[in-house]
Order: sequence, then structure tokens, then C-alpha cells
Amino acid sequence: MARTRLLFGFAAAAATLSVGCLQDFDQFVPGNGGSASTSSASTMSSTTTTTTSMMTSSSMSSSSSQMVECTPSDLSACLQPTNDCLDKDCDAAGMCTTKAKAAHDACASVPPQGGAGVCDGIGNCIGCIDPTDCPQVAGMDQNCPQTDPNAHVCVPQGCTNNIKDPGESDTDCGGPACPGCMIGEDCTANTDCASGSCKAGQNVCQECTTSSDCDNANFCDTTVNPKICKIKLQQSDPCTLGNTQCDTDHCVDGFCCDTDCTGTCKSCDGAHNTSGNDGTCGNVVVADDPDNECPTTGNGCKTGSCDGNGACGFKAAGSNCGSAATCVNGTTSNPQDTCAGGADTCNAGSNMSCLTNYACTGGVCATTCTMTSQCSTGHCELDAASSQKNDCVACTGTGQCGGNHCEESTASALEDTCVQCRQAPANTDCSAGLVCRPADDTCVECFQASNCTTNADGSACLASANCGCSSDANCMGASATGPHCALSGANINTCRDCDTDPQCTTDVGHNCSPGLAALLNKCGCAADTDCNMAGTKPHCALSGANNQSCQECDTDPQCTTDVGHNCTPTAGLTNKCGCAGDGDCNAAGTKPHCALGAGTPAANLNTCQLCNIGGNDCSGAPGKKCLDGTSGTTANTCGCTTDSPDCGGVGSGTCNVATHVCNP
Repeated sequence: MARTRLLFGFAAAAATLSVGCLQDFDQFVPGNGGSASTSSASTMSSTTTTTTSMMTSSSMSSSSSQMVECTPSDLSACLQPTNDCLDKDCDAAGMCTTKAKAAHDACASVPPQGGAGVCDGIGNCIGCIDPTDCPQVAGMDQNCPQTDPNAHVCVPQGCTNNIKDPGESDTDCGGPACPGCMIGEDCTANTDCASGSCKAGQNVCQECTTSSDCDNANFCDTTVNPKICKIKLQQSDPCTLGNTQCDTDHCVDGFCCDTDCTGTCKSCDGAHNTSGNDGTCGNVVVADDPDNECPTTGNGCKTGSCDGNGACGFKAAGSNCGSAATCVNGTTSNPQDTCAGGADTCNAGSNMSCLTNYACTGGVCATTCTMTSQCSTGHCELDAASSQKNDCVACTGTGQCGGNHCEESTASALEDTCVQCRQAPANTDCSAGLVCRPADDTCVECFQASNCTTNADGSACLASANCGCSSDANCMGASATGPHCALSGANINTCRDCDTDPQCTTDVGHNCSPGLAALLNKCGCAADTDCNMAGTKPHCALSGANNQSCQECDTDPQCTTDVGHNCTPTAGLTNKCGCAGDGDCNAAGTKPHCALGAGTPAANLNTCQLCNIGGNDCSGAPGKKCLDGTSGTTANTCGCTTDSPDCGGVGSGTCNVATHVCNP
């Protein structure tokens, strides 16, 4: 038989959820003046009305105490009530007040368990007013009871019939469908109880005392009365009750943490660690020590805070850890003890030196300046626009750098230093053809590709700050001096005819850079072996206009006698075989004359022939005229084209026009 039902007002939408109570739990605990019997509908209604009236009156009174003026059309000065079933309003006296929202309006502060509900029309947020406020659950309609134990809470229909149905652990509670049972009611599992705890061996719902009284996914919230089991908090949620409160099993530094986060200078508080995320263990940030783990006692080289790498920090090498030093006339005096760095080690006897460019004045090193006398070298920058104002710098204006210039542009990293050229005005300090390189204010040929003429010698601005080519791809322009980029020798990084031997054809001469510096990286020959001996240009000319190119000849013996044994007979025929006069032809041969006469066809010019047009080379021959190749004749041969005067005194004196021979 079921035990007497205690009305502690727990409510839940399903047994699997941890749910709070609807009423003041303490009034029902024995000894607190509570009743152990079920309240009647009229009693519940009266209690609800009274409580609601008190809450509404309190809320309105609190809001009205604002004493802020308003108008019905302008409520902007009025504070919005924290009760989401109240709205701000303006009373007849023109003062801010509140009014209840309409019944069935949605709200999200059902007491005491929280969650979504509806307004009751008089300023309270409750679970439901009638069944129209309750959605179906798993296809099942829900009721909205008007009396305890589930007054104004949506419950499945079978959970309100005052019968212990199958699946319920006690009347209208427990099991998979009904709300959790109250303390003292029957249960078979923790999920049957609104408190989330079923006392083992007695099968009765109880308050939890420790998290071991709850399911593994829950913890015991001992901060509420009664103590109930709640779902464990997730990583990064704030925690106060220890490790069992977190699903990670680690509550560290007030947050559910991903690890136990032990060790020096570790924290799970994102405001103090390098991860920046609550709940993620990380090293404590530099110069912070939230757990006071890093003492300063020792040899004077401890920082007293964490170093950002999971350890206590130490002062940098050279930091003061003893008596301070003084300077005398710019030199060091009175040794200063300094830290070794990386440990609590203080080295005695180190000397103090003033910062670069700063002077010693009155035993103290200057660290800023207002006059040049505070600088050991250079000048004191007083220009308000300068990024180095009140610093000792190399220069502050013209005439302080000898033959160079003072860079005064605040946009330059070299501001107030002596440089070869200045960024502003650009390039005016460099000679023609050079530009001022911003990286170091030095005059160079180029510092970017646009400083170079693309087609002339390649578009690359080389590491040497000169224009040139870095690959054959830079030498493809129509104006390039050659298709190949020379990568060695005197012509390095320039476009040339060739860079290796195979880039030259055999007849032209397959050697690249054959010998003369002027022809380096050009195609040519250095000897006959560089030319095609079986071709039409078998000899390498080593002088004259065709120097180091393959030609017909280079010396006289390289030409046959009848053709003309002279090599380079005239400037226009340099390194070609031919003749310049009859002396170049074999007088005893069949072609004793050098064809040079006006009207000589170009093919025969400067070659040894039978006769020379215009000369008297055909005397005594059968036909005395040297033919010019017209009218079907063969140029530079003796014959006739007319009877007279070509055949005068010869034979019959007539010319055979078919054979161009005088008839006998």
C-alpha cells in the first residue's frame, strides 16, 4: 500500500528531467508548520490568489516607487519590470507603474523551477491555466490540474486520475510518463523522484545528501532546500560544489575544467590563462599569479609572477638585483649587481653603461633628451612631428652627414639617420638612371621590376639592385638583344644570342662565346672545326668584318684557281671566293678574264670568265664580241649577235644567230 503522500510541490514534464517544486517546500516539512494532507481546490485557489495578490502588489509597489514621470504615450523613462508577466505603465497621476500582462501570454520564469509558462492575467508566471496551454507529449494530451500536487502544471492525462496506474511508482507519479514523486512516496529508481534520489533498499523518494545519491549524470545540489539532484554542469560552466558538479569531473578555479589543471602557474579561468577560454586549462599569462604561487623572496631575480609558460618567472639578464650603479662623466662607476637571466642568480660586480647615444649627467644616465648636451653622440630630436622626438639620433637636418643626407621623413624606418638618398623628395639625391631604394635609402639602378625596361635586357630587378634578366623568359620581347639569358661571364644577366653551345646552328658556328670578349655569349667560331666542313661555309674567318663567323674562305688557297683564288677580293665580298682583276684568274686556263664590265650579270660579277664585257678579250676568236647574256647568249663568252660589225672580216661575214658563231 502506498505511503501517505507529502505535498512538496515537485513538478516535471517527464520523469527523466530534474524538476523543482511549485510551492514553498519548507512549509510542508514536518516541524515547519506544514500540512500532510491534500489541499482542496478552494484552498489552493485562495492560496494562489493571496500569493498572487501579494506578489502583484509588491511588484507594483516596487515599480511605483520609481517616482518617475511619464505619459501614456511615452514610457521610455520607466523601468521594465523584472517579472516577465508585468509590463510598464503610466498611472493617472503621470507616474511610472506596472500592469499585468494578459492571461495565456508566454513567460519564462515559472517559480521555483524556472522554464517556460504562461501569465495568469494578474502578474504571475505559471505552468498553465487550462489544457489549451499544454502541448501533446508523445502523441498524448496533457491536463492542467487546478489543485495540488500538480496545480497549474501540464501533466499527461493518466497522471491525474488518483489511481496508481501500471508504470507509475506511486499514485499519479513516477515511471516514464508522470511527474516525479514527492519525498516519502514510493519509487524504484532515482528517475521516479522529483528530487532525483530514491533511497536504496527502502524504495522511497528522499533528499540527496551527496552526489552518490544521484544518477551518474547528476550531482546533489546542497545549496537548495530540499537538496535535489541536478544534471551535471558542462565544461566552462561556473561551479562551486566541487568536482562532482561537473561532467568533466574537474571543478577548478570556479569553472568546470577539461583537466585537473594541477601544476605551477596553471589556471582554468580564461581571464588569467593563455587559452582565454573559461574551462580550458592553460598557462597563466605573463605577469599574473592568481593563486599566489610565485614568491619574490630569494636573490632578487624573481618576478613574483608567472612567465606565461607554466612556471614562475625570472627577471631578464642584466636586470638590477642589488645596489644601483652611477655613471661619472659618461663612464661606468660603482658596480651594479645584475641578474644572470633564467634563474634566481644575481651576479655581483656588473657595470652600468648608459644607453647608446645618451650622456651621463650628474651621475645619472639620460634616457630622453631636451637638449643635445644630453646626447653622447648625435643630436637631440625636438621636432614634434618626429616619431623619435626627445631621442638622441644621428642627425636632425642638413649639414650633419658630411656628403650624405639626413633622412627626415617620418614614414621612413631610417628617420633621423645619415643616408645616401632620402625618400622625400624621392630620387633627387641620386644620379641619372638611379632611384632611391626605400629599404635602406641607397641609390640603386632598381628595387622593383617597374624600374627596368622589360624588352631591353629582361624585366627582373636582381638581388644586386641592377636591372637584368634572370631566365630566358625575360628575353622574349621583340626588342630583346637575344633570346637567351646569359647566367655567367662578362655578360651575365643580359639577353644574348646564346648561353650554351647547342643554341647556335653549325653553319653559323656552333660555339657560344668563341673567344673574343666583345663576342661573349654570341654565336660564332674560333676555328674551321666549328664550321660545317661539308657545307658551303667551311672556313672560320678570324679577321675583318666577318670575324669569328663561318665563311667560304679565310685565305687565298681556299679558293679554286679558275673560280678566282683571291679571298675577300673587295670589301663587299669579304671572306668569299672571287676575283678583282685578270691577275686573280688562271691566264693559262679556260677562264682567263675577271668579269667586271658594265652590264655583267650579278651572277658572273667578280668571277673568272672567258671574256669581260666591254673589254677586248675576244680578239682572234671566232667572233670578237664578249656577249652580255641577252638574246639567248651566254654571258661572258665570245660570239656574235649581228653580221656586222660582229663578223666583219670573218668567214662570209654573217652571224649564225642560232649558235652566235660567225659563218665560215
